[in-house]
Amino acid sequence: MCLIIAKPKNKKITKQKIESMMRDNPHGAGVAWIDKTKKLRVEKGFFDAHDFYKFLKNIDECDCLIHARYATSGKIDKDTCHPFFVSQKIAVAHNGIFSNYNNSDLFSDTQIVLENILKPNSGRERNLDYQVFLKSFCGTSNKLCFLDAQGFVIINKNLGQEIDGIWYSQPQFFDTKNVFKYQKFWNDWVDKKDKTKKTGSKKYTWCSYCNQLTERDNNFCEHCFTPRFID
Repeated sequence: MCLIIAKPKNKKITKQKIESMMRDNPHGAGVAWIDKTKKLRVEKGFFDAHDFYKFLKNIDECDCLIHARYATSGKIDKDTCHPFFVSQKIAVAHNGIFSNYNNSDLFSDTQIVLENILKPNSGRERNLDYQVFLKSFCGTSNKLCFLDAQGFVIINKNLGQEIDGIWYSQPQFFDTKNVFKYQKFWNDWVDKKDKTKKTGSKKYTWCSYCNQLTERDNNFCEHCFTPRFID
């Protein structure tokens, strides 16, 4: 699932939000930020929400690219946590699943895409043609957020949500207005036997929000990440 937060300088993230994001995405968190000397820094491998929030408070005045991971491939350790250095001046975080690169036990799909696509094209993040390519590559379920000394570059920004000047990659993450709407989407198709397909020991069905085939037992659609319920 994962969650990216693009927090501009002097904006604040509450402890409750950090606790919530790490509860739902428990496989490691990290942050990239631009310090007062305009140097890019990355610190990651946080597995405790209190420690992570305490660290973030010290860099409130900075542009921060924050990420909490829900692992779908690769190891669960500090190295697979986001953000990643694309170069010494650019960091990136990913939300979603690159399905064609999601078959390694050692490396995450993001790490594979980083080495094969993002690093070879480092420095092109603000090039409009490259952004069009990345948008096509990401499809409708992946989001990328880059950070450099000039600020953020977000691919598929429209798939997230901006609240009080802070961008969240999951539009429903802190959204209480649409709880019943999302619940209705899941109830609609969970209860319809004609929309359920059995494959081996797993049941699959179609998400009414994005109309993609998804595992019925999941708490969220793995394509559009619409949750079955919101706590």
